[in-house]
Amino acid sequence: MDKKKQILEAAQSLFARFGLKKVTTDDIARKASVSKATVYKYYSNKDEILADVVQLETEFLLLKIRNAVELETTALKKLRAYLLTKALFIRDLTNLYKVTRFSEDGFWPHIRDARVTCIIEENKILQSILKGGIETNELNVPRVDLTAHVLVISFRSLEFPWALEGSDLSIEEHIDQLLQVIYYGIENKAS
Repeated sequence: MDKKKQILEAAQSLFARFGLKKVTTDDIARKASVSKATVYKYYSNKDEILADVVQLETEFLLLKIRNAVELETTALKKLRAYLLTKALFIRDLTNLYKVTRFSEDGFWPHIRDARVTCIIEENKILQSILKGGIETNELNVPRVDLTAHVLVISFRSLEFPWALEGSDLSIEEHIDQLLQVIYYGIENKAS
């Protein structure tokens, strides 16, 4: 296995388990079965390793979302696949959230690029879903770009609670209720 990949996998595991503050470069080297000098050959510091770990997780998340969305046939099913894939991924692989949970400001510069990339790519995915729904007459969305942006930002506000907080409802139940509101609204049509 490639040494850099070993380092990233070790760091990913350690960050997820212990958080950024408690993990040292020595810990990463030991877990990766490489020398500390080898770690420093690829990375100047632990923050650079974190940035690469978060970037890898972001790329993997986006791939999983695209694959899940492509398998579905309707706009509603595609939206559900997008949300469910993202929520389950975040719950299982939470470096981005565990690392930033207690001190987001301190770590934000190291994960900003990955988060910006993720927002841009998710926006493209949602625009594609919305345009497909318009083409099949499932959806009536006057401003696809604005709607996609609002949905991405709205969905992001739910990520942190889904990743870190417990609930009596399952993630699937939360998503289904959210989609019910988005898809059918809360307006009483009989009025």
